[in-house]
Amino acid sequence: METISDYIGLMTAAINDGKYSEVKHYGESALKKFDITACSYRDSYSLYMQLGMAYNELWEYSRALDAYYKAYLVACKYINEHPRHVISILVKLGYNFVTIGNHRQGLLQFQKAEHHYQAHQKKFPANDVLYIHLLIGLAYCYVCMDEPGKAGKIMATLDAFLPSLTNKYLLLDYHHIKGEYLISIKEYNQARHSFAESIKISAKVKSPRGGPEARIHLAIIDLLEGRLPDAIHNLRSILKISRQLKLNYHICETALLLSKCYLLNNETEKSAVLEERIKPLLNKLDISWFYERIREFDKLYKQLQQIYKSPQSIPDLLIKTVNKYYNGSLYKDIVVGKSLAMQEVFQQISKIAPTDLPVLIYGGTGMGKGFISRFICQSSARADKIYLAINCGGMPEAFLEKELFGYAKDSVRGADEDKKGYIELASDGTFLMDEIGCLPPKLQQKLLNVLESKQVWPAGAKKSVPVNTRFLFATSQDLEQLAKQGFFREDLLYRLSAIVMTLPSLRERREDIPFLIKHFVGKYHKPGPEKEVEISPSALKMLLNYPWPGNILELENEIRRICIFNGDLRVITGEMLSETVRQPRPAAGLPVSGNGSTFRELKLAFEKDVITRALEKHNGHISRAAGQLGLNRVSLYKKMKQLGLK
Repeated sequence: METISDYIGLMTAAINDGKYSEVKHYGESALKKFDITACSYRDSYSLYMQLGMAYNELWEYSRALDAYYKAYLVACKYINEHPRHVISILVKLGYNFVTIGNHRQGLLQFQKAEHHYQAHQKKFPANDVLYIHLLIGLAYCYVCMDEPGKAGKIMATLDAFLPSLTNKYLLLDYHHIKGEYLISIKEYNQARHSFAESIKISAKVKSPRGGPEARIHLAIIDLLEGRLPDAIHNLRSILKISRQLKLNYHICETALLLSKCYLLNNETEKSAVLEERIKPLLNKLDISWFYERIREFDKLYKQLQQIYKSPQSIPDLLIKTVNKYYNGSLYKDIVVGKSLAMQEVFQQISKIAPTDLPVLIYGGTGMGKGFISRFICQSSARADKIYLAINCGGMPEAFLEKELFGYAKDSVRGADEDKKGYIELASDGTFLMDEIGCLPPKLQQKLLNVLESKQVWPAGAKKSVPVNTRFLFATSQDLEQLAKQGFFREDLLYRLSAIVMTLPSLRERREDIPFLIKHFVGKYHKPGPEKEVEISPSALKMLLNYPWPGNILELENEIRRICIFNGDLRVITGEMLSETVRQPRPAAGLPVSGNGSTFRELKLAFEKDVITRALEKHNGHISRAAGQLGLNRVSLYKKMKQLGLK
């Protein structure tokens, strides 16, 4: 085979024959043999698109996301000529995220696709198949996110399309989402009809997955309607079919649900035997898929316990397997706290870290954006490669440009050698750009060029340098709002937000404060062998009631100060806490002074209060807050760092 077109031809033929392992082989071979950046648009787009399809069919979801995202970057350059390609990839990305249970990211992709569809609607035929596929994805996300009102509006639109639907696969998807929507609003009889239609269509198109998936939902309806024997009978039948077709994921999903049914029926021995049988398969599953099934089944099981008045707990297998994944992961050593908000964050990381997609991390000052980005790096295939980070808000534009993109020595007076920028230095590794919302417009354009071309052009250089950098971005600002106001490029925002994470503030995870205190005490205090440092009830109450505008970093600084000034620390008492924490600032006015406060303590408390208010007023926008306070951006950053706000 001499050209990339030869490989693409073989991939197409293999897809038509359903031989996805061969598609994967040909695609990966082509990537090794050819420089894709030098290939035509059609060849590079087709290669990534078909490779993503193969990974998806082989249940390799992280690789599928990567391939589809690369196809998306290629297609975006030609969106005016090929808008359908961009929309198609976004829809596939959406469904891929939905498959691993990342419904919010799936929804984001579908919404982007809908935005492009509306912008180019005149180029598409009426009752367009792609648009219907997009609507089905949106409806599915809203059903899974417990927003039946929004799902119902989309279902009404889909119902209007139904008479004109001739594509059997679309009809299969339509009846499936219709059934799930009807379950969510407790219209079980109508849901049964929809899933029965799915089973009929699956048989006609010979879809190996469609039938078992619909039957599993029928069994769930049996359970919700109190027909436990019928559910057990149906699940046994589904399990048999799934084993014959070697559908490992359906085997595990059915077996887990059947195990719960046995427990509800007080058949604990059968449950234990079934658990043992599927252990080898469970340990091979995609961890993202497994976590999502655990969450779904836990919710369903609690609902069923109310129906059947069962005292049984969640099956031991689920607990053991989850603990196995937890104890064997990085979570055990670095996750501090057990709040649901943070577990959501780390479960999301487990899904996105293995990919090379850029991640946009939203979070206020002191929320741990840098920590999260390092954890993403450590959980990725680039863990043993370089990790670099830069704060885009803490330096002048000219200096930031040199640090990011580098320069040739002839372009800088006094330079005796070329300088590599952070982007080039981090090639093959991971690069965090913190406070990306502060990036000046000129540098936004240069960054956009890097993300599109995978090449960096140092100042004064005669040629560009190819880079393979995994980008992470963090911000405390609302980038969408900045884009609407013209301060941030909308096309750059689309590139950054392939995956969006929003970190919870410390106020939203107060239950983690005792765990964080223990962690920071262990970090800064080295006690003797007697016993651990304790916290008095009054001190803990103050720490829990304080609003923590500086989030985790402010708490860490508070505990570090206590440890430094109390070498023989045994018990943290209320008297050891700073005046700011003991007497939180009122809703308006100056900080409460209290008795015995020094002038310096009052001054620092006042400065923290004023800066916090300015940041809150401007939604975390550093430059605007600095302007209000009569400071430049760099000075404000230094002051925030001094006060434990950054």
